[in-house]
Amino acid sequence: FDLFPVVDGVRQTDYPVFSFGLERGGKIRGEAPVGTFEVEVFSPDNSLYLDADLEITIVAGEKNELAPIQLLERAMVTVRGSIKDSSNNPIWAEIVFVDPNDDENRFWPMWDNDVTGLSDGDFAYEIPQGNYKILAERFDGRYKSAFYVDSNGSDVVPITSNITGIDFVLESRPTA
Repeated sequence: FDLFPVVDGVRQTDYPVFSFGLERGGKIRGEAPVGTFEVEVFSPDNSLYLDADLEITIVAGEKNELAPIQLLERAMVTVRGSIKDSSNNPIWAEIVFVDPNDDENRFWPMWDNDVTGLSDGDFAYEIPQGNYKILAERFDGRYKSAFYVDSNGSDVVPITSNITGIDFVLESRPTA
């Protein structure tokens, strides 16, 4: 849970001033500064979300108990594709799903263990339904990272059901 300060109904920052997590069993426990906050939920795979805006007020000197917070869960779907270099050789890269409205908001998918028979360079990940930019990224510097772009030139992929054909060709980085 990320807390963003609110004054007179207006959010004051575009970054959270405090965050806290969830314990097993769903109990929220932690400390937060005094004030009124807009609450955003972040889950590493984007599967959980709030269905409406949530504002909480923390009062000094009191035990502040929150009412139950109902989180909804997005349905998981499988995204399949391949990664090759410019010589058509299969390579490995991390696949990251990115919020199309904020490139800094990245979601790490889970490997789909039900998919078998993948070849070198192929991937099959589970990710919650939604609109994403899909990034293939290598952290060793050998290849340039690239966003997937569909045949219409769009880099935003609406994922509402299982999808295949998310194929990347990564360019080599020049070496000295």
